[in-house]
Amino acid sequence: MTGSPNRTYAGSTLQQRQARRREALIEAALELIGENGMESISAIAVCKRARLNQRYFSESFGNREELLLAMIDDTAAEALKFGLAASGGFAALDSSRAVEIMSALIDFVTSNPGRRALMIEMQATPALRGRREDFVGMIARIVETKAAEALGDRVVTGTDLRIAALVITNGALDTVTMWLTGTLDITRDDLIGALANLMTTVTQAGGVLTTPSDSVH
Repeated sequence: MTGSPNRTYAGSTLQQRQARRREALIEAALELIGENGMESISAIAVCKRARLNQRYFSESFGNREELLLAMIDDTAAEALKFGLAASGGFAALDSSRAVEIMSALIDFVTSNPGRRALMIEMQATPALRGRREDFVGMIARIVETKAAEALGDRVVTGTDLRIAALVITNGALDTVTMWLTGTLDITRDDLIGALANLMTTVTQAGGVLTTPSDSVH
């Protein structure tokens, strides 16, 4: 027999206690992946780190993969909220503002070992790759919408704009991942500068999203 979700215990409802336990498990998993990589994640290890009885794992997650997906979802939602708040209006974006935004986003990833490791290992399993593709698609739709708002009738429409947004988003994520792993041997400032230049190219007049005829004239 389960308790009522609205019944309080020690000042908290069942739903509130479940939400706190779920958050604690995700935070524990992020700590573990930051210390020892994806292979260190297990129900036993996560519950031990969170100081929770193992029965609480199944309260929130059906298996290890569901926990990993939840980690990606929570981190992506936090990054998206953070990025949108920092970006403000894309139409008014200039190079210095773009550098501030990209610097803040890079710091968001690198300041937490768990987020850093999670970004590197987001393609470790088919399910994680699928979730990464969902995230890329969501960000690309935002880029597409913001670029259209900023450029008005100067921007291409339909499939061309959608593909451009996907290429930009996927390329930026892959570039950051290569930098995190050391495959791309450039400085943090060089990375931020390149990504900021790409951002301003997309959201200012001209650039990669204008029609071919506009680029020629």
